[in-house]
Amino acid sequence: MPRHGLGNPAALAVLSSKEGKKEVAKTTQFVGMGFRYILGAIGIGAVVYIGRGIYLDAKAQAFAEKNIGNPDVIAASVIYGSFSRFAPGGILSMILPSFEIAADEAALNQIANQVTSIHNVARAYRIMFRRSMSEDVINGLSTDELQNFYNRINQPGSNQQETPFLINEYLYVAFRTGLTIPIAKKDSSGNWYASQELYGTFENKDNVGYVTSVGQLEDGKYYYIICWSFWNIGPCTYGIVYHDQVTNIKDL
Repeated sequence: MPRHGLGNPAALAVLSSKEGKKEVAKTTQFVGMGFRYILGAIGIGAVVYIGRGIYLDAKAQAFAEKNIGNPDVIAASVIYGSFSRFAPGGILSMILPSFEIAADEAALNQIANQVTSIHNVARAYRIMFRRSMSEDVINGLSTDELQNFYNRINQPGSNQQETPFLINEYLYVAFRTGLTIPIAKKDSSGNWYASQELYGTFENKDNVGYVTSVGQLEDGKYYYIICWSFWNIGPCTYGIVYHDQVTNIKDL
């Protein structure tokens, strides 16, 4: 009857050693392949990220070149350039004038009066600088002049109130673009009308006088006869304004 032994211990040890080396080699190869895949993925991600950045930079440059002189784009650049943490130059040097516009309140007001909407300014800001304007301004602008500038472009372009103004209330221009007001006169029947004579030309937020009379047109729109007098002690010069043109809020 044959005897079944354990075999040659040395041969078994050699076989075990070879099998172990094969497993180690397989593991090493697997790890190496995984590492190469990871490096490849990182490389592809880096190329995509850099490529996207180059594309967005080119898009911003083209947008800025196409819109040089656009008040919405200038307004976005003024706000972006006001933050001390941002270095000037690049697109800003292309759009903004050479003088320090952020310190020139008259220049800021002129730009603000030409802005079409805060939404267009925010869009230009996002395209050119790849940032959110609303998030940036939460931290505050660098000067009171720039904060007033932002408040001005953020206001509606006309009066949005529905309630008519009261007698003796002072009114201010609501239009960002300013307002030219005719002198109001009465006809032979005692009805007010707008004459061809000039009461005055006013900028946004200017005081235009106080209400002396309130009327309503057939379409329901309110109009106001306003008075201006020297130091409020002289005779009145009367003008006529309409509800959407003015507001009773001085600082919007």
